[in-house]
Amino acid sequence: MRSGYIIALALLMLGAVRAQEEEIEVQYYTHEEWTTWKENLRGFDEVRMTLAIKTVEYPTKWSTNGIKFEERWVLDSPLHEAKALTDSESFLALLEFQPKREKASHGCYGLFNLAFYRKGERVGFLHYAHGQYWYPLTEKSQKQLNRWLTGHGFPIDEVIKKDRKEG
Repeated sequence: MRSGYIIALALLMLGAVRAQEEEIEVQYYTHEEWTTWKENLRGFDEVRMTLAIKTVEYPTKWSTNGIKFEERWVLDSPLHEAKALTDSESFLALLEFQPKREKASHGCYGLFNLAFYRKGERVGFLHYAHGQYWYPLTEKSQKQLNRWLTGHGFPIDEVIKKDRKEG
């Protein structure tokens, strides 16, 4: 029985070593993916901004000595939403494709997320982390996107400034 565990452990370790030896193929966004994403957004009428992650004090134990708290993570806390938008075309005109943008997922929750809706159905998503949107947008269009969102009441500058102070 013990030899079975040893053999299983050896196979598991061998698989881990081989997995580390394999090269990961870098993938890039294609112009076709970009076009499809933009077309899906066309006609959106609502944008919701959520804080990707925050911690809250949560009561865990009540006693005569008081309440004991612990920190817990809360994902996608609502920050702002804009409804009945009619200028999605002007928004889409701001977005420029950046070729050779790597598709990367580094496991970070990021700072905030934007979800786009048309008649209540989610049609697109943008993730903001490390000072940029993780989609193939040029630097110019990223800045224009933030200006558009700020003009629609989204607290972009405040969230970014707060993150810089805490970081």
